[in-house]
Amino acid sequence: MYLFIFFLIYNRRRLRLEYPHIVFLPCFAHQCQLAICDIFKESLTLKTASIKAITVAAYFKNGNNSYFIGKLRDIQKELYNKYYSIMVPGETRWNSHYFCFKSLVRSRQALRVNIDFLKL
Repeated sequence: MYLFIFFLIYNRRRLRLEYPHIVFLPCFAHQCQLAICDIFKESLTLKTASIKAITVAAYFKNGNNSYFIGKLRDIQKELYNKYYSIMVPGETRWNSHYFCFKSLVRSRQALRVNIDFLKL
């Protein structure tokens, strides 16, 4: 990994020297990912909420829980008149975490009803 980063930095520097009239900007998406990761590392509240959200998402994507996945889909159809997929984030994609949290917020009411069903 370090060797890859070394070559990346070396090649970027070489290109800047070879083409001084071109501005080479760092990858914006990667910069966002690093900033968001730092925020989640510093805030215990955000880190805990993120872990809980990912656990819920993973539960509803696990095929062993097909009964409860079916119940969630039934509740979604009843409440929203359509189905929403629950997303599970990828390890290195910051936007996949965003889509995971967004999918849980979108299905929030159906998830609450499903949790109430589990308590019965």
